[in-house]
Amino acid sequence: MEKENKKKEKEQNQNKNILIMIIVFVIALVLLVVGLSYAVFTYSKNGDVVNKLSTGTVTMTYTEGNNKISITDAMPIEDAVGKRLADTNQVFDFTLDITINGKMAIDYEITGEKDPSSTLNNNAVRLYLERSTDGTSYTSVLEPTNYQELAADDTFGAKKGEMILDTGTVQTTTKYYYKLRMWIDKNYEVDGTSRNFTVRVNAYGKDGTYINN
Repeated sequence: MEKENKKKEKEQNQNKNILIMIIVFVIALVLLVVGLSYAVFTYSKNGDVVNKLSTGTVTMTYTEGNNKISITDAMPIEDAVGKRLADTNQVFDFTLDITINGKMAIDYEITGEKDPSSTLNNNAVRLYLERSTDGTSYTSVLEPTNYQELAADDTFGAKKGEMILDTGTVQTTTKYYYKLRMWIDKNYEVDGTSRNFTVRVNAYGKDGTYINN
C-alpha cells in the first residue's frame, strides 16, 4: 500500500513538473511573438534644433522638429503603402524658413545623412519627400528612391555620402514645410537578423545671383 502511495505521489510530481514546463514554454512563446510583432514596425525620431544661416541680406533658418528618423526591423512594404505612412513616429516633419531683404536670391539644398551606426544596405531603404508652402497641401519633390550617396562633397556644403533630397533657388521670403518618410524596399529579403537605418536631415544654403528687377 505504501509503495503504491509513493508511486502515485511520484507520478503527480512528474505531472506537475511537465505542466510547469508547458506553462513556461507558452509564456516564453508569447513573449517572443509579442517581441517580434513590436520589432516589425519600429520607427523613431528625436531632437529639436534651429539652424540659421545669414549671408548679407539673406537669412535661412532650418527648423528641425526632429533631427533624425530611424527604422529598425521593419518589414518590406510597397511604395504605395510607404507614401501613405502617417503615424507620428513614421513621418519626419521639418521646415525651411528663408528671409530675403533686397534683391539677392539664395540657393538651398536639403540632404539626408546616413548615420554610421546603420546596418541596412542603401538599396534596402526607400525615401520619399513632400513639400508644402502652407503646411496643409503637400506635393512630392522626391519620389520613392533608394538611398543614393554623393560621390564627393558639393559646393553647398554637403559631404560625400549624403543624399540630396531637395534643392532650388528662392528669390523672395519663403517658408517650406517638409514631410520625410522612409521604409524598407519591397524587394528586400528579410533574413531574421536585426538591422536598422537612421537618416539625419541637413540643410545648406548660399548666396545666389543678384536679381535685376
